[in-house]
Amino acid sequence: MQTTTIIAADTRAALNRAAELLGPDAVIVETRKTRRGVEVVAGVGPAAPYRPLRAEPKSDPMVRFITQARAVGVEPEMLADELASCGDDLADVWSRYILRFEDELAIAPPPHRDLAHLCVVGDSGSAKTTTLAQIAALARRADPREPIAFLAGDRRLGAREQLRVIAGTLGIAIGEPAAGETLADAVGRLGGGRRLFIDMPSDPRLAACEVEELRARFGHPGTLTILCTLPLNGQLARHRQITGLFGQRFDGYVLTHAGDTLPPGAALQVLLGSGIPLAGVGRGPDFINGLDQAQATSLARMVAAALSAGGSAALH
Repeated sequence: MQTTTIIAADTRAALNRAAELLGPDAVIVETRKTRRGVEVVAGVGPAAPYRPLRAEPKSDPMVRFITQARAVGVEPEMLADELASCGDDLADVWSRYILRFEDELAIAPPPHRDLAHLCVVGDSGSAKTTTLAQIAALARRADPREPIAFLAGDRRLGAREQLRVIAGTLGIAIGEPAAGETLADAVGRLGGGRRLFIDMPSDPRLAACEVEELRARFGHPGTLTILCTLPLNGQLARHRQITGLFGQRFDGYVLTHAGDTLPPGAALQVLLGSGIPLAGVGRGPDFINGLDQAQATSLARMVAAALSAGGSAALH
């Protein structure tokens, strides 16, 4: 390209002069200010050859499907049977997976009618205390005359105060370990004539130690029930650490709405792989009506909503 340098008082004048000299096909190569004014380097040359943009390859639907599955926390290996039977019909793969989830997941009633003392364990923020309160409320509603009580096993002041408020709301007695008394000793002292609903420490390591001692003292059948809260959107790696601490010796899971770290499929995958029953106890602070709300909603519909939303919906 041959270029011409044009100097003018300002940019507008320089561009007009370039158009006059070189015509409408003028190309501005450079513009800079100098002591003499604005200097524009312009030229006219052969048009650059047309090179079409490289077309993006079409995305493989199976690749997109695998990406979407992982985005909601479901490893593609979990869908192997459905993929083998449905082929390229990926919508049908999801539908069959939901049906399999509902068929294989053992849903157990909350143990509010058992005579065993009940412990709920789980990570901090996993709705552990709320779950305990829901089951205690169901027990109180089922048999108002049954002698039951809360036991504040979590020694944090905030945790004990929360349990006191719940106990007052539900009209259920509450006890605490005495100074220097172990949780197992407190259960032995308070649980002789009543069933205890034990709020375990929020630190899973402490809770695991307490549970082992309780099992050693009260582990014969019908005496102690251990539930674990599993947040639908919880931290999968963290939960695996917790199950390792407890030897995964839970009597049931309670799937809760707490947590927002991982998408919903992670919790579903844990439940399918564990074979441990899921106790349906509802959701939120509406202790009395929680179970009725849970039973009125189809599990498959809730799981489908959670998967299709990619984490914005929650299964309780």
